[in-house]
Amino acid sequence: MITGPLVLDTDMQPAAPVEFIGNGRVAVPTHFFKAVLCEHSNTGHEVFAFLFPQPAGLPGPTLRYAVSIDRLESLLGVDLFASFPDAVEALLEASAPSAWPVPEEPGPIAGALMAFGDCGPAAKGRSPPPSQPTTHSSLSSNPPMRYL
Repeated sequence: MITGPLVLDTDMQPAAPVEFIGNGRVAVPTHFFKAVLCEHSNTGHEVFAFLFPQPAGLPGPTLRYAVSIDRLESLLGVDLFASFPDAVEALLEASAPSAWPVPEEPGPIAGALMAFGDCGPAAKGRSPPPSQPTTHSSLSSNPPMRYL
């Protein structure tokens, strides 16, 4: 999971910061991003990327803020998953996710992202709550995969 700040203009392009706080003039980001790479037990991979405007705690479903990894990389100027073979990377990064495998929680969107953690509660040795799915179809239409 990779998380960080972005400063974007009104056209959603990288820009110089316009707002600063503190004596050290710390730049205030206009957006925050999160990129999640899930490695599944059958060696398949799945990615999710989100771009949230500042402030956090926005209304609406998490999927509303989904973007492709390619879009996020173009904003960052960084190749996030460069270690993948080009063909795999191209397949994973080209489209935004069409499903979010974590039930939405009331309150800030950040809560839903934190619940997902590193590909589900089972990844940290916890059993998922009964209402939280642990399988779903991947973006590449492989059979359902279980989170590690």
